Amino acid sequence: MAILPVPNLTQLEAILMGNNTRRTIASRQFFNRLLLEKDAAGNYLPIPKEFLSIHPWLEGRFCAHGAKGKPFGSSIERQFTHNGATKLLIYKISWEQRGLIDIMLMCDHGFRVGIPTIQLLNAANDKQIASLDEADSIILKFDGEVIQFQIKERGQNENGILFEKIGTERLRLIVPEESGIGFLGRGYDDYDEMLGRYINCWDTCPESNLNLRFGVLFE
Repeated sequence: MAILPVPNLTQLEAILMGNNTRRTIASRQFFNRLLLEKDAAGNYLPIPKEFLSIHPWLEGRFCAHGAKGKPFGSSIERQFTHNGATKLLIYKISWEQRGLIDIMLMCDHGFRVGIPTIQLLNAANDKQIASLDEADSIILKFDGEVIQFQIKERGQNENGILFEKIGTERLRLIVPEESGIGFLGRGYDDYDEMLGRYINCWDTCPESNLNLRFGVLFE
């Protein structure tokens, strides 16, 4: 199936579009190929114009983390606005994860036996929603493998922390000091090819970012 680029989606709209159409938000592996592969001469391969025109992009890995040095409580909650109405997003922390400190919980968007691995539920009845208009309080649920990542450093420094090694490349991540929930993001800056291709992996967790719009590539 061809990659489908969709501009101007919020993070929650991206989840619903993917779940409703049975398409996966582009994965870490997809972006590593898109941004890091080189030709025989060692030059980065060109990025398709239809992808570049809608960046920065959301990567299909959703994360949740507590504030710096603080243990997980029972939930992380964030307000956002949809069609002029204020709504609440709730991510519930499981019993076994409560008390963890400086840990990022991550889950990749996709499907397992046809069931979305990241679901949005109406908090009033625990049923999946197909539109943000259906509920004022929404539970975000991980129903796939949950990965734990140790956060060793925080703050908005340009180098971030080492997140993943890909050959000789080093993917880095900036984690804010406050608690948060949100997708990771990938970017490209044409003024600095090297930085734009692999260091611009940032945590889209601050509360206001639930209202921001991104480009989404669906696999």
